[in-house]
Amino acid sequence: MKKFLALLTGFAICISLSCCSHNNNDIEGYWHIEEYDCIFTSRNQLMPITTYPRLLFTLSADGSFLCNTDCNTISGKYTVDDNELHFSEIIWTEMACENDIMERSLKVLIPQISTYDLLGDTLLNMYGTNGTRLISLSRRK
Repeated sequence: MKKFLALLTGFAICISLSCCSHNNNDIEGYWHIEEYDCIFTSRNQLMPITTYPRLLFTLSADGSFLCNTDCNTISGKYTVDDNELHFSEIIWTEMACENDIMERSLKVLIPQISTYDLLGDTLLNMYGTNGTRLISLSRRK
């Protein structure tokens, strides 16, 4: 009976931890950027991405990320701990672009990201340290 209770307790702990914590596997994959906080407008209003095909944000299993804008790329490393999300070693290409407002915004926003939430398996919201939503992504199908 003691073994059964110990096993049951261990199982309950594992389930409770898996419900409340996140890891890279939860968010790794290919995402479309849906909205972003444009740094050139008043804050608190996300700007929708209207280009097609939608811009791709890739979170790889090895902890690297790649963001393809319509002109340049932004890349680096990311770490996940529970609902905390941090980007580091960020680099980008600098080709001249006709309309680079979104790209310039992402260069500022990505380093500010500190937390995230995952709604179902399809919507990823990234937030700054003050809780403001900075970027929303949808899982690529």
